[in-house]
Amino acid sequence: MLTSKDEISSTKLTWALVIATYRREHTLLRCLKLASQQSRPPQEIIVVDASPDWEKSRDRIFQEIGTHFPHIHLMYVKAHRPSAAAQRNQGISLASADILFLIDDDSLMYPNCADEIMSIYEADVHQEVAGIQANLGLSIPDQPTVESSSQYSIDGSFGASRNPLFRLGHQLLAVENLYIPYDDHYQPYIPTSVAAFDVVTAPFLGGMRMTFRRHIIQKVQFDDFLVRYTCGEDCDASFRALQYGVLLTALQAYICHLKEPSGRLSRRLTSMLFVANWAVLLRLNHKHPQRIKGKYYLVAIKSLLIDVFRDILRGRWTIPSARGKFSALLLLNKIFDSKPCEIRGWYRQLQERLIEQDLGC
Repeated sequence: MLTSKDEISSTKLTWALVIATYRREHTLLRCLKLASQQSRPPQEIIVVDASPDWEKSRDRIFQEIGTHFPHIHLMYVKAHRPSAAAQRNQGISLASADILFLIDDDSLMYPNCADEIMSIYEADVHQEVAGIQANLGLSIPDQPTVESSSQYSIDGSFGASRNPLFRLGHQLLAVENLYIPYDDHYQPYIPTSVAAFDVVTAPFLGGMRMTFRRHIIQKVQFDDFLVRYTCGEDCDASFRALQYGVLLTALQAYICHLKEPSGRLSRRLTSMLFVANWAVLLRLNHKHPQRIKGKYYLVAIKSLLIDVFRDILRGRWTIPSARGKFSALLLLNKIFDSKPCEIRGWYRQLQERLIEQDLGC
């Protein structure tokens, strides 16, 4: 017979917020305020900033957060290099709390988000759970009216749209369709100790809402050969964390991801990196990369074809997303046929060159 979650005895755990940021001072401040105001506040907040004027943001954050929440240990440091994966690793190395919340700088936590997630970790007395992600909310917690929410692109909003075409497109383009797990034999399950909670298994944890046990993510870390726009680093870390435990979604722990426009890289390049990055990660980490090469080609082609229609429906007549994925398809043979010792060097150089060209550097 299952025990109710209110009756579960557990050891109190601490949590830390670790944020990788770049030129989002205003949204970052909102993110940190909502985290600090949690019904169960963090033990520490660690921000790793790759912005050129990071000191200005640091001073403002210390004034706004450090002054009003003195019980939270606040660290604000300059990034060693601009890469979300490298910045996350830098923050992880500075953390001391039991659980690390590794959300994006434009993710806004609902008031009880941390408490819901921490309760699940504490009930997991045998530490069968490696990581938990929050559920996506469609209202903005510090601006909860529909009018204020409508000016933002909120993650998950297309999946909840009343428009059947938007819902279908959301399902067809879901990242789950492209991200092939490293272990074909992994079977997800919900540990008995947390079965009383409102949780479901997660195929991987999304970067905008993920949390991990610190000792696990310190072992796994994020693969920092990815440069700047490090699409796929969250799924990669998730799949490698599965060797230490299961991944869950806490359905009552809500977070709103604003998906603020980065204004950094073109749609074409981000679309290309979306496909190429995961091909590289599969080549490096899948147990049988050559066996799944053909499968990945098929899902990438499907994603490209869907993007053709999506670009056109949205009035993007140059079909930038589709062209980006086509460019990635041209790289797949070289990626899968390269040796692991070779691929990191040339692919990192390729990313840097493409990004520099895209930014006009």
